[in-house]
Amino acid sequence: MSKQKPSTKKSIFFHIVLLLIPITTLVLTYLAYTTFRTVQFYNYVKSDQRDWSGQVHQAHKELGYAPIPNSHGWEIMPLGPDIPVRYDKDGFRIPVDEKLKTTNNHPFALTLGCSFTYGAATHAENTFPYLIGTDFGVSTKNAGVCSYGLSQMVLIAKLLIPRHKPDYVIVQYSPWLVKRAIQPFAPSYYGKLPNPYYFGESALGIAPAVFQTKVFDLPIDNYRNTQKGVSDFFLFSVNIGFPLLLHDDFNMTKYTLAKFLRLTNGPTKNRSAVIQDAYKEIANMAEQNNARMIIVILGENHLPVPISKDLFPRNAVVIDAHSELLNRLPTIDEKSFQRHYNHWRGEPPTLVDTHPNELAHKIIAEMITLQMVKFSKKEI
Repeated sequence: MSKQKPSTKKSIFFHIVLLLIPITTLVLTYLAYTTFRTVQFYNYVKSDQRDWSGQVHQAHKELGYAPIPNSHGWEIMPLGPDIPVRYDKDGFRIPVDEKLKTTNNHPFALTLGCSFTYGAATHAENTFPYLIGTDFGVSTKNAGVCSYGLSQMVLIAKLLIPRHKPDYVIVQYSPWLVKRAIQPFAPSYYGKLPNPYYFGESALGIAPAVFQTKVFDLPIDNYRNTQKGVSDFFLFSVNIGFPLLLHDDFNMTKYTLAKFLRLTNGPTKNRSAVIQDAYKEIANMAEQNNARMIIVILGENHLPVPISKDLFPRNAVVIDAHSELLNRLPTIDEKSFQRHYNHWRGEPPTLVDTHPNELAHKIIAEMITLQMVKFSKKEI
């Protein structure tokens, strides 16, 4: 006897089951992976780690993200009090104390850079942008923003220099500023933080952020001090973890596919061209608006910062503040550098942050002020 063929309905059902098995497995695997990442995210928010509190930053179409004008918040620090954060109506960092606010009178200096210029882990009134104002008697506008690179510095220079007409444009140079300018994503405590980046080889351009970040849109502060538990984690997952990760995963998939199909420009690999192009553009803006450009070399450890001065504009003054920091050390090694210029808290003292501390900012300000004094003497 011949075997009876399965009915059409049974055959369709069988093939549907075969199709659903890998799809279900894939979905469950993704959910498990996303839950695992949410647990890590949740534990980070609950721990005493570096972070931001309060609505002080927002997604920005051109810059990737930017300070919120007239905002106030906190820079969360391990071991001890958090650092207050305040931005004025133009998005410049200012001291919280109203009595310490700088004027808008000329002469004034505009500072451009990343967290080293912003003054991460340091009160605004103890950062070098503010100190050069008190030491030299000029108004200062601190346009440094944490995690920024050269691409953002160029974009904001084009916006701020013509608008504010500074007498001095003080621009940070650090190797990582170049690295960030040729990467599509900025450093972040969690979540994706897309930023503009340089593309091309001989002729460079700046590509916009590949998508808008969601990091600043979520009410993370609501879960910092709540009691850890199953229900709290569930609410965090629903309101914070899953929305952020799903958003990032979806957009990263789109970005990866666009790269594969060559529908988007990839970052350039020509670091030298980026340095030359970025500082030249800022120098041109400064010259067109009758401002003097000062490039300040800043490093992150006991090693000298490699500098190719021939890549900098000829009309810019270069101050190697990092070399001065090293020269003032009793011994030039990693421990000595950290002990003198990084942030320590607690008893016994514990290294909590490797950004420049108050002493480092003071020395950097002295170096810049000396150059500004030379400028003023030439003009007399």
